[in-house]
Amino acid sequence: MVAAARFQNSSGFDTFSLQNQLIASLRHMQFRAMQDTRADYCHRIVFDTVAPAIGPPSNNYSTEPSAALSTCATTVNVNTPDYLQIDTEFFTDLGASFVAMDGITAIGFIDFDSFGRPLTAVNNCAVDCQITFSTQSLSNVCVNSEGFIRAC
Repeated sequence: MVAAARFQNSSGFDTFSLQNQLIASLRHMQFRAMQDTRADYCHRIVFDTVAPAIGPPSNNYSTEPSAALSTCATTVNVNTPDYLQIDTEFFTDLGASFVAMDGITAIGFIDFDSFGRPLTAVNNCAVDCQITFSTQSLSNVCVNSEGFIRAC
């Protein structure tokens, strides 16, 4: 009975899909950060609210000289695997938008350190980072300062 209300129309399913895909992308990048501790590489998920799109700036973690720099960019690489990104077409098809906040300040990305903790340009999720998706309904993904990623 409880699940029925969420899935009576497609909007509940759409926001639930966006939420689950972002959680999976964040956890994937967090796990990668804990396994690959090279100092010059970023383990980043970018939030591009203009395009809109969410995903890593690069999936190239090779030893090439330019690889480290590409992982620290602030744009979403549309050539990364689908399981790591939510592309502009998906947002357009759903008529969805999102906002990413660290406390009360908008953020453009979340990096993870070698302990899996989030790093942002603001407060490192000290009061939870929250990404809110908006279609016909709302859903949220939260990341706390210790790296716990959850639907909220």
